[in-house]
Amino acid sequence: MMALHDVLTTLADGQLHSGQELADRLGVSRTAVWKQLQKLDEYGLSVEAVKGRGYRLRCPLDLLSLEGVRRGLKADLVDSLNLTLVDVIDSTNLALMQRGREGSIHGQVIMAEMQRHGRGRRGRAWASPFGRHLYLSMGWQFHSGAQALEGLSLAIGVAIQEVLQSFGAEGIGLKWPNDIYAHGAKLAGILIEVVGDLSGECQVVVGCGLNINFLPEEREYLDQHATCLNDIVSSLPQRDMVAAGLITRLADVLSRYESEGFASWRDRWNKAHLFSGQPGWVLRGMAQESVVFGDAGPDGALLVEHEDGRQEWLHGGEVSVRLEV
Repeated sequence: MMALHDVLTTLADGQLHSGQELADRLGVSRTAVWKQLQKLDEYGLSVEAVKGRGYRLRCPLDLLSLEGVRRGLKADLVDSLNLTLVDVIDSTNLALMQRGREGSIHGQVIMAEMQRHGRGRRGRAWASPFGRHLYLSMGWQFHSGAQALEGLSLAIGVAIQEVLQSFGAEGIGLKWPNDIYAHGAKLAGILIEVVGDLSGECQVVVGCGLNINFLPEEREYLDQHATCLNDIVSSLPQRDMVAAGLITRLADVLSRYESEGFASWRDRWNKAHLFSGQPGWVLRGMAQESVVFGDAGPDGALLVEHEDGRQEWLHGGEVSVRLEV
């Protein structure tokens, strides 16, 4: 049976394809092709019908492929990781969390072309249009409980920064505890969740949402100032290659973190820290306090100095930080 993905793969080039060409290529009737084309609207994809000539996507797509991602990985990672790619999912993190409640998710990676309910920190929505950005989650086994995870989101931030720099991105900085910015706008976010015993053996799900290529109309619906990789590189890399780079660096951090802790990434994170030495606010619920930001400590906590000179180490959870504007 023809899958909707088959139609998308054919139309991804943005060129006109006649109904007969699509039917012949996919081995189905023109009526079956037409029915599948109607479903693309559910993905937020606009199909143009040109009378007498055929159909095309209004904007071409750089679709992910498992084969393409694997080509960007070293052989040992191809052998050790279990990669899954889906067109649409509620949330890659939620899917791995569910798997983790049923069995081992160590080394499992889920990527999606679109998330219906993408999430950021503290339950915020993460905009996840089809085929434009990168949404992936990786599962890993830890044996030393939640204490061994302190500072992990910061180390992941360093890894993402270095991946993007390898593709020519400049002006990238890190915001405590889990955001990646470029030229003052949000570029990527990290969401870490835990399945199992917080005091002992547990499984960790590391989710990453990276903006690759916004359409102009997509920017209108964002609830914060955001940017994408296409804004900051001279030549946009294939999404397969970006995914492979992220998977490689995530696996490296996760494989070393339990034994090394945040120490191996601390200096690099502090060098990229956007708020260091600047005035701003600490938000706890509805309350906010004026502070000057310091750097991250050995466990990933953030040092701040209050107006009365009192110093405090901030840990994750329900605390947020903002620059003074």
